Amino acid sequence: MDLKIVGILDIIFISLAIIVAIIGYIKGFMTKMVKTIISFVVLGLSVLLSGHFALLLKKADIIYPTIYKSNYSKLDSAVSKLNTGDKSYLVVKNAYKCPNIFARILTQKVGENDINLIADKTADYITIWCLKIICFIVLYLLFLIIFIIIVAIIKKARENEVVRTVDGILGIFLYLAIYIFTFSFFLFVLKIFYDNGVTTDRFDEFLETDLQLKTNHFRLTKYLYEGNIFESVYELFKK
Repeated sequence: MDLKIVGILDIIFISLAIIVAIIGYIKGFMTKMVKTIISFVVLGLSVLLSGHFALLLKKADIIYPTIYKSNYSKLDSAVSKLNTGDKSYLVVKNAYKCPNIFARILTQKVGENDINLIADKTADYITIWCLKIICFIVLYLLFLIIFIIIVAIIKKARENEVVRTVDGILGIFLYLAIYIFTFSFFLFVLKIFYDNGVTTDRFDEFLETDLQLKTNHFRLTKYLYEGNIFESVYELFKK
């Protein structure tokens, strides 16, 4: 279906852009930006610091002894039931009743094949990971509380009419940028399917007509389709 002036995808793109712009003005720039940045910062800091805090808990004998003893008793019991010549991964398998593949992977990660030492090394390895997970959750929640406080302050600041207006205008640009980025990725996926013959003949015909792929006629979505940043990155890695 050729609408001559615009395509169906153009209409969808423009309609959604208007909706996104309105949402952007209402939500504002600061709140969205802070949420986006802090989401990554909170996650990143939690991951980076969890290992350090886990080691601190181990050195201070906080939580570590309880988890270690629980794991060590299981592993030591499994060691006592091994026969001469049995593989070391069987200690982990028998202690935790897990599949061979997981037992082998864990044993390789621990890097200890001595039956006399494997219970201690494996218990320590598992305990450290348990502490890392605990620390990650605690840190994430703490950073999340700080993040909620910051957002509350921003919302309070937006009660000022001038601040709210400026923030709303900036919010329009931010939300539209995110929207165009997302829509470009959608068009990139369509292009991959089209170029590799994944789509049906009817869909190919629709795409060629709607985007005017075989003519020089302008389409807004055609511009995003052919000058796609995702395709440039894809081609770069493909080479």
